[in-house]
Amino acid sequence: MNGHIARLGRQTVVYGFSGVAQQFLGVITVPVMARVFTTNQYGVLTLVTTAIAAVAIFVDLGLASASQRSFYDYADSDADKRRVVLSTALITSLSAALLVAAAVILLRDPLSQFLFQSHRYATLLIIAAVTLPLTALMSFSREIMRLHFRAWQFFTSSILAAVAGTVFIIVSLVVLKLGLRGVLLSGAGAAGLAGIYGMVSVRRDIGRSVSRSELRTMMDYGLPLVPTAAALWALALIDRIMLEHLVAHHAALSELGEYGMANQLVLVMALATTAFATAFSPFMLSLFSQDPEEEKRVRATVLTVMAVLFALLAVGVSLYAREVFELVAPRFHTAYEAVGLLSVGGAANAVALIALSGITLARKTRRLIWFTGAAAALNIGVNLIVIPLWGMVGAAFATAIAYALLFALYYVSAQRVYPTPYKPGRVLRVALLAILPVAVGAIPIAPVALALALKTATLAAFLVGVWAFRVIEPSEFATLRAMVRQRVRPLQG
Repeated sequence: MNGHIARLGRQTVVYGFSGVAQQFLGVITVPVMARVFTTNQYGVLTLVTTAIAAVAIFVDLGLASASQRSFYDYADSDADKRRVVLSTALITSLSAALLVAAAVILLRDPLSQFLFQSHRYATLLIIAAVTLPLTALMSFSREIMRLHFRAWQFFTSSILAAVAGTVFIIVSLVVLKLGLRGVLLSGAGAAGLAGIYGMVSVRRDIGRSVSRSELRTMMDYGLPLVPTAAALWALALIDRIMLEHLVAHHAALSELGEYGMANQLVLVMALATTAFATAFSPFMLSLFSQDPEEEKRVRATVLTVMAVLFALLAVGVSLYAREVFELVAPRFHTAYEAVGLLSVGGAANAVALIALSGITLARKTRRLIWFTGAAAALNIGVNLIVIPLWGMVGAAFATAIAYALLFALYYVSAQRVYPTPYKPGRVLRVALLAILPVAVGAIPIAPVALALALKTATLAAFLVGVWAFRVIEPSEFATLRAMVRQRVRPLQG
């Protein structure tokens, strides 16, 4: 057991380094943007990135997940068949990206009118559309690196994009004075560079043909994930659009800018989730193909460990949000108020990904449409009620309860189709322990010295509670120590 967890830990740490490095470089650009842009301008940027994320859903066609599943239908000795799986998925996805980008460019004026109630930002949508096929190349090359457990190549691709994007943003804003266009052009340039590196690195792992039979198999698995992804987009991002339409118009973009900055801080949760999920998915599938019962035992332990780690991350982010914003984004005075609830949603989303595993292993992906649709509908419905009352805090509240529902639905369904020996009582205990520390983070405390002292004491109390209520057993602490000891050695097969 410890050996499997440590292997997963090594991979996660390397992928985590990628995310941490990107976040660290992002710390450099956030203060720059926070000083260059007004809250209204930052609201515009938030809307553009939200809209393009919605469009990107239809580019993937569920093929990233489907290609992973089909890849492991073949043994290591069937390398040619694996290459055909990857080439089929890549060519199809890239073709979809080009078609969708063309559609966005053609519809830029009505899209701009819908999002901003003005045509003046249509140029920004054109730049964002051009980024789509570049991002598709970058992302798919990283998927191939994951499948072959080449964590350091993944790391290099991530750092290349992060460094290039950071440099491009600083130059475009400070030197060239390109404003919002500069940020989006920087994203396109960074994705292009990482895409070129990625495709050169994995070129021998990709075939040169498209297999109709493989495409049908992957589409059968992946297409149900498209409406699922659309529902997840609604769950994660539609609150930005609703804020723009439900808050009084004169304050809408400013409120959206504050909310966008809150999400920038909570991005550390998303990066940690992505790092873990990036390592976990191929690891899980590989272990499942070798020993399904051992995979269940490992995943049960992983759920408990990750629940504690993500709860700790949520507590830390929530507690110190106000002080962080005062340092790096002093124009954004109220962003910290939404961070606690957003971080709770982020933690729930992270453990939901583990609960989801039983459904994917049983190939019951069609039911995900209903689960994500229910969570998205709850999110939209609650937003309609609370945004006019509480603004961005209401949006954050809706996000938190929607992700909690998603975890519950995933968990119950997965246990029916593929029972796993989880310990749900421990997850509930750590969730209850996190409520008070998260709430403390939303309270304005002055002076700063007193705030830091009280918040650090609250964080310590949370850790003591985790220990006192035996959320993690001593043997699992030993597993964590093993993961840390081996953190610098990536898995090589």
